[in-house]
Amino acid sequence: MPEFPDTHLAYYVVLVTDVLGQRSRLSELRDLPQSPDEAQRVKKTLQDTVGVLIWWRNGFKDFFGSWGSPVLTDIKDSVIRACSSDIAYRHFSDTIIVSVCLSDDGSESRNPMMGVLGTLLAASCMHLLSLSGGHPTRGGIDVGPAMPLPEGDIYGPALADAYDLEKTVAVYPRVAVGHRLNQYIEQVASKEIHSQFDKVARDMAQPCQHLIFPDSDGNLALDFLGEEMFKRDIEAQGVLIKSLPKAYQFVRSAQLHWHGQNNSKLAVKYDMLWDYFRLRAHIWGTEIKHLADELDHIC
Repeated sequence: MPEFPDTHLAYYVVLVTDVLGQRSRLSELRDLPQSPDEAQRVKKTLQDTVGVLIWWRNGFKDFFGSWGSPVLTDIKDSVIRACSSDIAYRHFSDTIIVSVCLSDDGSESRNPMMGVLGTLLAASCMHLLSLSGGHPTRGGIDVGPAMPLPEGDIYGPALADAYDLEKTVAVYPRVAVGHRLNQYIEQVASKEIHSQFDKVARDMAQPCQHLIFPDSDGNLALDFLGEEMFKRDIEAQGVLIKSLPKAYQFVRSAQLHWHGQNNSKLAVKYDMLWDYFRLRAHIWGTEIKHLADELDHIC
């Protein structure tokens, strides 16, 4: 019987997200190129597979590397420490797994809600940016028991639940949110304030609430084009809005493509995604709303 490692079972928020369509593109690489033309085709396939994965992984890495840096200079050091949180992420093939431990011993060293908010924002940003590049992703995020393994992986029901949300609930390119995570955020957002650290946690939980919405099928999902993301984008000098035209064009063209191919399975998924995009267009200003209306009239 192998020795059981010294691990700590705790509640974790776990995000599982995948890049879609990688398997079909990789199937094009059955042999090494034998001619300059074949080499060019292989290069294009590698750009659309390996290149996308490297960009996607670096996007999460860069986001978490800068997340939590204090932008206010008039708050006490203790509050800055309360805004820190450990966000762990691992990647395997075309999957990224992000985890945040929710254990809070009441010290000034960390605040789990900062990590939860960072994870929701990172997932929303990368989901939208991936769509703008024509590489849709799908994910699931929830709360549950889990433990870190010695190699740095996370393991437990929280991971299984997030994986199930991605595979069976998300269905189309979106990030499905579990009810346990939604309940946790609501509890923190309504918590009575007894210290400045409670206030920091509540202030982090409230925007988390705004990042989650009930989708048209009744399932909870990340509102990556919602008003909270618009507000955050203004603070970030409009990084996301610059990518929106390409995202809108990709989603609409994919919807029309799959209808043209009589692929009802994929067409329905992009019908749902386009409906979401169309209904959120007004949030991002008249130019995006006008673009959505124009694209909606293309047959």
